[in-house]
Amino acid sequence: MPRGGHNRKPTEKKKLEGGHRKDRQKNNPAPDPVEEINPPEWLNKPGREFYERVGPEMKKYKMLTALDLDSFAELANIFGKIRILEERLQEEGEIIDDGRGSLKKHPASTLVKQHLDHYLKLAKDFGLTPESRQRLDMKEEKDPGQMDPIEKMLSGRVGQ
Repeated sequence: MPRGGHNRKPTEKKKLEGGHRKDRQKNNPAPDPVEEINPPEWLNKPGREFYERVGPEMKKYKMLTALDLDSFAELANIFGKIRILEERLQEEGEIIDDGRGSLKKHPASTLVKQHLDHYLKLAKDFGLTPESRQRLDMKEEKDPGQMDPIEKMLSGRVGQ
């Protein structure tokens, strides 16, 4: 039975967006960020390139967990399909002969639109659109021993 109201955001997402309050936090353990990002074998070539290019950036900002890898692979797969279909449209044109002497819209155009809609929905979930990224307060992963110069100055560790 539906409970109504908005879908709940994960605590980590609230922290990134700046809307986290400890007094409202439930004891939901956050999944650990991934250590290694390797594209699945079944991924198409453009999807694999996307995975290898974007995955490390998302890891750097702790935006991927082990639970997200399947969805991220699907995002990369959709990206790859769009690229493959776009290449086909460039080669064959957006208007083709229907075999009966009439012209019609290339079926790949419809597929590109469907895949692009799906891609954008997933990309928003991962913070990969300007609008969704703007809501996130992304912080780079730091070395534990590395301290910001301002932090050093404020803590009295200047020159250490």
